[in-house]
Amino acid sequence: MTFLILSILSTTLLYLLFKWFAIKGVQVFEAIMVNYLVAFTFGISMATDLRAGLDEALQFPTWSWGALLLGISFISIFNVTGKSAQLVGVSNTTIAGKMSLVLVVIIFTLTNPEEQLTAIQWIAIGLAIMGIVLSSIKADGRRFERSMLVYPAIIFFGSTLIDYMIPKLSETAQTASALSLYACLPFLTAGISGLLFVLYNKWRKTGKTFQFGKKEWQYGTLLGVVNYGSIFFLVKTIDSGWMLKTSIICLNNLGVVMLSTMIAVMFFKERLSKINWAGLALSVMALLLLMGK
Repeated sequence: MTFLILSILSTTLLYLLFKWFAIKGVQVFEAIMVNYLVAFTFGISMATDLRAGLDEALQFPTWSWGALLLGISFISIFNVTGKSAQLVGVSNTTIAGKMSLVLVVIIFTLTNPEEQLTAIQWIAIGLAIMGIVLSSIKADGRRFERSMLVYPAIIFFGSTLIDYMIPKLSETAQTASALSLYACLPFLTAGISGLLFVLYNKWRKTGKTFQFGKKEWQYGTLLGVVNYGSIFFLVKTIDSGWMLKTSIICLNNLGVVMLSTMIAVMFFKERLSKINWAGLALSVMALLLLMGK
C-alpha cells in the first residue's frame, strides 16, 4: 500500500512538473535529457546488490533486454507528454495517459489466466473509466483544436504499451537485485536515444539548437529523481503481490487522475465543472470497490 501511494504521488508530480516548466520557461526536451541521465544514475546508486544485478542482466534475460527496448519508447512519449501538458492542459493530458488502463485491463485478462476479474472488479473498472473521463473533460477550460488531438492519441497508445509492459516484464525479474536494476535500465536507452537525436540534428545541421542552461539542469534533475521513483514504486507495488496487476494499475491511474486534477485546481487555477465533480465522485466509488476487494 505504501509503495502504491508513493507511485501515485511521484507520477502526479511528473505531470505537474511539466506544467511548471511552461511557467518557468524550461526547455522541455533538454530537461528530459537531463532527467534520464539523473534517473539512471540515481537508480544505479540505489540498486540492491548492483554487481549481482549486472551479472544477471549481462545474461540478457527477458527483463534485461525488455527494459532496454522499453526505454526507447520512454523519451518519445515523455516528450509528447511535456508538450501536451503545456498545449492541451494538465487534466486533458492526464486523461489521455491514464485511459490506457482500458486496453491494459483487456490485454491482461486475455493473456493472463490469473488476471480474471470478478463482477465487482469489472463494475469498479467501469466506474473508474467513467470517472476518469468525466473528471477531466474540459477541466482546464481549454478549447480543443483538431491539430491538438494528435498529442492525446500518441500518449494513449504509448501509455498502453508502457503500462502493460512494465508489470509484464517485471514478472521475469526473480531477485531483488534484478528488480532494482530493471527499474532503471529503461532510462539508459531513453537517454541514449535522446543523445542520438541531438547528434543527428547537429550532423544534419537542421538549425535546431539545444539549451542546457541552469534551469534545465535543475528542473531536469528533480524530474529524474521523481521519474525513477514513479517506475520503482510501481514495480515494487506489483512485485508485492498485494492484488491483481489490473487492479493495481487501475488504482494507480485513478489516484493520479484524482490527485493531479485537484492540485491543478488549487495551484494552477484550472476549473472543474459539475460534470467533473461527478467524475471524481465516481472515481472515489471505484477506489472503494477495488480497495474493498
